[in-house]
Amino acid sequence: MHKRVKYIVIVALIILCGYGMVQFKAHHSAKEVLREEGIRYYRMAKYGDAADCFSLALKQQESFSGDVDKDIYFYLADGEMKQENYTTAITYYEKLLELSENGVDLYANLGICYEQQEKYNQAYTYFNKAAKCKGASSEVFYQLAEICLLLNRQEEAKKAATSGYAILRKQISKPVQKVLETGVLENPSKGQLNELTKCAQLSYLSGDYDSAYSYYKILKETGNETADLYMGHCLAEAGKYEEALAMLLAYEKAHGEQMLSTAKIAYCYMQQGKYEEALPLIDKALSGNETALVQELLYEKGIALEHTGDFDGAFDCFADYISRYPEDEQGKREYDFLVTRISDEKAASAGVDNGN
Repeated sequence: MHKRVKYIVIVALIILCGYGMVQFKAHHSAKEVLREEGIRYYRMAKYGDAADCFSLALKQQESFSGDVDKDIYFYLADGEMKQENYTTAITYYEKLLELSENGVDLYANLGICYEQQEKYNQAYTYFNKAAKCKGASSEVFYQLAEICLLLNRQEEAKKAATSGYAILRKQISKPVQKVLETGVLENPSKGQLNELTKCAQLSYLSGDYDSAYSYYKILKETGNETADLYMGHCLAEAGKYEEALAMLLAYEKAHGEQMLSTAKIAYCYMQQGKYEEALPLIDKALSGNETALVQELLYEKGIALEHTGDFDGAFDCFADYISRYPEDEQGKREYDFLVTRISDEKAASAGVDNGN
């Protein structure tokens, strides 16, 4: 009798365990089915439907589903990014951080979201983290360099671009490597053009203007309409102001005035001491919407006004400058100098002592 009872108990346990496994598999299947359905919608660019499926999948409680949930959050965040819903995307990425997720893609995507919201300090934080991760791509270093420029971290931008350029040169395809050696590009593919463009961008940001110029020259031969613009920039940064002006003015004649060309023409005039010619161009460039250029242009405007003898105007310009960029020591020095040069009326209206 004892053996019979024991046998019945064992059979009952087996049945219960079997039932539990069936229930576990069914539960697991529901989560996986919803996840797969979400991915299917995602690949069709139906991001709203995908998000509905993913949200339902996350509600399915399941043991050992952490990796699946992380994957779902990545899809949710990426879908929001593709729809330019950056605030929502950040929410999902931050959830991944809470789940102890990290890595190049997560940090870089957070950087992109913050950059799109013009929150450059936060973008810098995450691009910097991405750059420190093992396997960081040349694209990550390029993004970091761009953000550094927006934050006036010139040397850091150059360092990041140099690192990215070194990585890219090791990874470029054989056809593009041959182009870099011969300067000849025949029947290029879209991928090859992208590689060459990235070489040009990173070499420019790293301060290798001669190489950047040669890359843009090759791109020009493929019909790239902006190559002349960037060749002009390379010449200007290399100190070849007359050549740069000739190229940039020809570019504007062919394509019309643009922020990037107008600002660089003004820069060339400034370097040549032609402040009267530079001022209207600086104002024109400042009236545009190129955030990355504002700090440089505002500083140049103050210097140009100072050199033309308009100390009151220069003072106003640098007062604005240091209110926007309080950490910039050069701006502070210019402001302090101009306090001693402004008129009594200007000093009284600004509430400063000009020493008179």
